[in-house]
Amino acid sequence: MSENKPPELIATAPFQTFTLQKRPTKIEVYFKQTNRVKSILEHLSESKTSLNASFILEFSNIKGTEIAPLIDVYLNATEVENAENILLDQMALYGLKSYSSKNNNDESHGLSEVWEVGDALKKARNKNNWSNEQFTLTLAAPKLASDLSLTVERISLFYCGNV
Repeated sequence: MSENKPPELIATAPFQTFTLQKRPTKIEVYFKQTNRVKSILEHLSESKTSLNASFILEFSNIKGTEIAPLIDVYLNATEVENAENILLDQMALYGLKSYSSKNNNDESHGLSEVWEVGDALKKARNKNNWSNEQFTLTLAAPKLASDLSLTVERISLFYCGNV
């Protein structure tokens, strides 16, 4: 019987404040430089079939003061219009404005987005622009009417598996 291990943080991007514009915004996420993380990434490229692990990408405490359109999030995209890009998912930040405001003198807690991205990482791992040091998330909002200021407290990649 396999033992359930807690999710393990393997990559992170610290506090980010940025203005999302009509042109895409790029965020660098850095892998922890440990032998354990290197082993996990090697296993990712060697796996010929489906993964026996999960890779969870989490955007924590997203805040903003405006209504946000859908935001496409790509992994290691060179150009957003490229058909070979890996679309991770779309952020639908419904309630962003209300979650970002303080209530009853309490600290506001923004929205969070959590996605399973193992298959996307496996696909990206086999491309020429892969790095075992970092990966890039590209945020694009093609239907954005005006600039949108967003704050993301932390972007984290967690590994849940037995490598």
